[in-house]
Amino acid sequence: TSLTDYVSRMKEEQKEIYYILGQNRESIESGPYLEGFKARGLEVLFLYEPIDEYVMGNLGKFDDKQLTSADQGDIKLDDAPKPEIEGALDEKQSEGLCEWLKGILDTKVKEVKISERLVDSPAMALSPDAMSSQMRRMMRSMGQDANLPVEVLFEVNPRHPLMINLNTQREANADLAKLIALQTFDNSMVAAGLMEDPKEMISRMYEILEQAATK
Repeated sequence: TSLTDYVSRMKEEQKEIYYILGQNRESIESGPYLEGFKARGLEVLFLYEPIDEYVMGNLGKFDDKQLTSADQGDIKLDDAPKPEIEGALDEKQSEGLCEWLKGILDTKVKEVKISERLVDSPAMALSPDAMSSQMRRMMRSMGQDANLPVEVLFEVNPRHPLMINLNTQREANADLAKLIALQTFDNSMVAAGLMEDPKEMISRMYEILEQAATK
């Protein structure tokens, strides 16, 4: 498609052109970043070429519409209907879980908050800076990102069974809950393309599997 075609299909109140960069269609569709846009009927352009990052960054706007990456951390979307899920965390429980997760993750994250964008996934990691995960991978391959700080926003879905159960588990089995929290965060970092070294993540996964196998 083209940007002109995209604009012709935009909703009347839509002010931004949304796009997302990825290695291929499969990797984009398997991630959590489209869920909020699908729920609101918003189209997202899929971009696969490394040069696309530079093009979108330099173009900035098209037809007076801002070009916005769908995996940015500061996107504001209109409210969408939330599915009724049995056992979903209420506002107070959600706030308590976020506070607990921030204590567990500590300096790994800038902020933990309830997501307005997630539908089917338990959590996602977002980088509030302008650099996408695709650009970070490119710079890493050229050995140029050694000193690039990564500030991470961690959003969780209070309607997902994992988060519902984790909120219970943090009281019933604090040690296991901590492992699950760290593993969920690392899983989201992998999905975001922000994971630097998976060794700790892999060893922790084996520890979780060992505990699960003894139940």
